[in-house]
Amino acid sequence: MLFNYLWNYMVLDGVRVSELIEYRDEVNKEHGGRAYNNNNHTDGRGAKPGPSENADMGRLNELGLDIYHGKENFGYIGGYEKLKESIKRDALYPLLHKDVYKDLERNTKVNDANSSPGAILFYGPSGTGKTLMAKVIANEEKISLVYLPLGKIFSKWMGESAQKLESAFNAVEAYSKQNGKTILFIDEIDALGSRSDGTQAADMDDRRVINTFLTKLDGFNSNVSDGNLVIIGSTNHHVALDKAIRSRFGSEIQFPLPAKEDRVKIMNLYAKHLSDSDLDSIASATEGFSGRDLKSIADMALRRAGQEIVEKNASYKVPPFSYYMEAAKTLSTKTKVVLTGDSARSYQ
Repeated sequence: MLFNYLWNYMVLDGVRVSELIEYRDEVNKEHGGRAYNNNNHTDGRGAKPGPSENADMGRLNELGLDIYHGKENFGYIGGYEKLKESIKRDALYPLLHKDVYKDLERNTKVNDANSSPGAILFYGPSGTGKTLMAKVIANEEKISLVYLPLGKIFSKWMGESAQKLESAFNAVEAYSKQNGKTILFIDEIDALGSRSDGTQAADMDDRRVINTFLTKLDGFNSNVSDGNLVIIGSTNHHVALDKAIRSRFGSEIQFPLPAKEDRVKIMNLYAKHLSDSDLDSIASATEGFSGRDLKSIADMALRRAGQEIVEKNASYKVPPFSYYMEAAKTLSTKTKVVLTGDSARSYQ
């Protein structure tokens, strides 16, 4: 009995042995996979995932990772035209159309050196579209996006966080080998190394997590020209990143707060009934707002209009312009902190 108890609760690579056995048995089943066994589920490319893909999805879910197949395209992102072009030139095309760039390298370089940027870092204030852009890239290329918020892998037990992080990377690598090109989007990169309470043990545990992360990125960057995996990291505070972590990203792409012309285009996505003059007025009143803030303004105006239709039988079909301006004022006074001076320059 004692042996069975120890066997069931023994941990290997951050996972109980009993769970590994269950996972192995599922893989061997014709319709393996617990998390994605809905017969109506498709993989975003119009096809239902096969047994092996279902099993891989189940394993990723067990480790706290989500697989996303969505419908977003570049039209979902208002403005940011220069950023979109930079994404395509410096990240999307080199990583997802490697054969094109390999031919260019062979025809132009003496030593056939790899020009791929490797892992990519998205940085900028919260709400500027970093996660949305990763979803757009995945949908544009009809590939999977695996979302890993680093906060999910942290554990209070010494050594377990590093083990869970390594298991997560291994599972995503296995998924990409089995199912083709995959984006691993790692959110909250700045959480690495930020959990220490000042004790030597906590410092050592944080360093173990960072070293695991660095080792995995080194392995990815050394094989980037041959693999199916694309790694994108995201942070709101890139200047606070450990220098060793930041150096592993071959390309950094800034997501700034939207300029006025971008705010006009973003608001048009959420309030298409407003005139150009109205949109311009809202954009002028929302300097320092993120794309997420602008969506909140539209949502506030819509909810107010809906309440008045329900309670007062209001006759209008869309929120009036004044509701948007009042929502902008409310959001500005309650929650907005406009980045200026050193705060804004820290994102440069």
